[in-house]
Amino acid sequence: MWTMKIAFIIMVFIFHLLQLCYSVHDEYIIDPSTVVVCSYFFSSKIQKRIQGPLKAILSNHAEYAQKHGYTYRTFDFAEALALGLEKKERRDTKWAKLLFFSSLFDQGFKWILYIDTDAIFFDTSLSISQSLNRIQSLHGAGTTAFNIDKKDMYFSGDTLPINSGFILIQNTVWMRRLLDTAYSIGPYAKLPTYEQGAIVAVLNGCTALSSIEELWECYNHAVSECIFFLFFLSFLLTLFSNEYSPSFLSLYFIRT
Repeated sequence: MWTMKIAFIIMVFIFHLLQLCYSVHDEYIIDPSTVVVCSYFFSSKIQKRIQGPLKAILSNHAEYAQKHGYTYRTFDFAEALALGLEKKERRDTKWAKLLFFSSLFDQGFKWILYIDTDAIFFDTSLSISQSLNRIQSLHGAGTTAFNIDKKDMYFSGDTLPINSGFILIQNTVWMRRLLDTAYSIGPYAKLPTYEQGAIVAVLNGCTALSSIEELWECYNHAVSECIFFLFFLSFLLTLFSNEYSPSFLSLYFIRT
């Protein structure tokens, strides 16, 4: 098992070295009018307690959006209920992120950059296009390895496979299906980290019809692989499959 993982790491490393040496690409520009930057207040009590720091954080988010011509939106718990969050079923308010994303897609936005209210932009001069082009230059363009407009999701991660506190998603059929399926799974399996756990389970092959045992198997397999591959995740976080993947490892591979 360990031999296979080490061999995989070596192959990935060689692959990316070759991409760096031989890739040639044109700069990709995202139309600012198609982008929305958004944040979510999932607790009115917390919002009242931290008004000072929160004001500075939201100012940072708004500054970033305004500087690059992006739309800026914030959502709160009342809007979550209006969009259909099942309060009576005790679904944690963090699940409302998925409803917000679907709502923004319905409004015609192509790209959503979501950032939690405990995070800020350190370099507001760097646009989304510039960030993605940096990634593209690393992975190689004009090949099956990396094409910005064919990626559905760009995400951050720590000890989790996916951290939805800072995430960029594109309005595609694949992405909409992922959001709907993850929300349908809901809190009933009691997967860790709320909607993030459901997203991980779906990406690992589960569906809304999967049993609780199957959902946990999907989640645990993903997390175990994530921990092992954490040190080189930055190389692979942008490479996604076009279909739901039967294995978490295949999430790292190319979308064709």
